[in-house]
Amino acid sequence: MTTVSLVLSLLIAAFGVFTGLKLHSIYRELKGVEDQFEKKVRKLVRDRAFHSGIGDDGSPFVYRGSEIESFDRAELDRLRKEWDRLYPQYNEYIQMIPIFPLLGILGTVLGLAGKSTAQDIQVLLSGFSMALYTTLSGLVCSIVLKFLDAAIFGKQVVIVDQKFTEADTAIEKETLIRTIEEAAYRSIEAEE
Repeated sequence: MTTVSLVLSLLIAAFGVFTGLKLHSIYRELKGVEDQFEKKVRKLVRDRAFHSGIGDDGSPFVYRGSEIESFDRAELDRLRKEWDRLYPQYNEYIQMIPIFPLLGILGTVLGLAGKSTAQDIQVLLSGFSMALYTTLSGLVCSIVLKFLDAAIFGKQVVIVDQKFTEADTAIEKETLIRTIEEAAYRSIEAEE
């Protein structure tokens, strides 16, 4: 292997390891956000009051108590800021994955550039096979990182994003119900 190919292969591998370690660090922080979400943000509150309503078939019903999902909005806002900090970092490192094969091809071209003046075809071919190791390094790094993203890192991003979506939906629903109840109460007061 030529010196250029060897150096570039090692640099590509080191860059791949660095990228993988950064993605793992972001993954651990996102896992912490998910854990804090479950421990501090989402709360199930026991409602002991009697409630009544009309079922889908038109019949009245009465029930007592249920578990109501409630959210600590201050903690949710704090975790959202953490998410807003982590997601761009994750995205930045994921965008680097396609660069690895390009770096490998660049190493191959640079490795061959030194051999282009060779008179003997055998010397040129031996340099070519050695130069391909940089392309191999780039492809291996890219494939491994893409697999880790699909199997682990990306899934964690989706999980945390879904938790925020669920919280936002529940809060919007709660706000809508409160608005409707207030409007109905004002309407009843206006009629009286």
